[in-house]
Amino acid sequence: MEHLVFIGGEINGWLDLFKQGLHGKLKFVTQIKKIKRQQENREGAVVSIFGMRLLTTFLIVILGFNCFVRSQFPEAKLVGHICNGDKYDKSGPFADSLYYVLVSLSNETPKQAGYDYHINDALAYGHATCSSNVAYSECDACVRLARAYLMTTCDGSVGGQVLFVQCSMRYEQYSFS
Repeated sequence: MEHLVFIGGEINGWLDLFKQGLHGKLKFVTQIKKIKRQQENREGAVVSIFGMRLLTTFLIVILGFNCFVRSQFPEAKLVGHICNGDKYDKSGPFADSLYYVLVSLSNETPKQAGYDYHINDALAYGHATCSSNVAYSECDACVRLARAYLMTTCDGSVGGQVLFVQCSMRYEQYSFS
């Protein structure tokens, strides 16, 4: 019997070690899960920090562009704009036609005699003009600014007009003169 008790004692000892080992493993697994949660929280914070940095950079660029336009093109003072309340499908054919018209207006107007250019595409129509007393470079800068202004301010509108001191640009879904 002693021998069995000894063996039983041995077995109980091994069971105790095994239980401690399991408890240790559970502690270890719990610790690993805790570390993973901390890493996920840090990654979330990194994403948040990255998002904030991206937003800050975007705002600085926009403000910088605004200051650049004001300092480099003081003649590009906005007089007014108007956007048509009707909207178009941005994935539809009018969007492609409009993009072509606006790019053509900004590229071709400064090259025309009298800085006056009309374009009629399949679905969109446009007109841009610059004051006759400006240089080519001033007209070019102004119509590019007008195009960017219309593309952002009248985004999605089937028609829009913008008037700066030195140039103007208009687009519509219908022909106009």
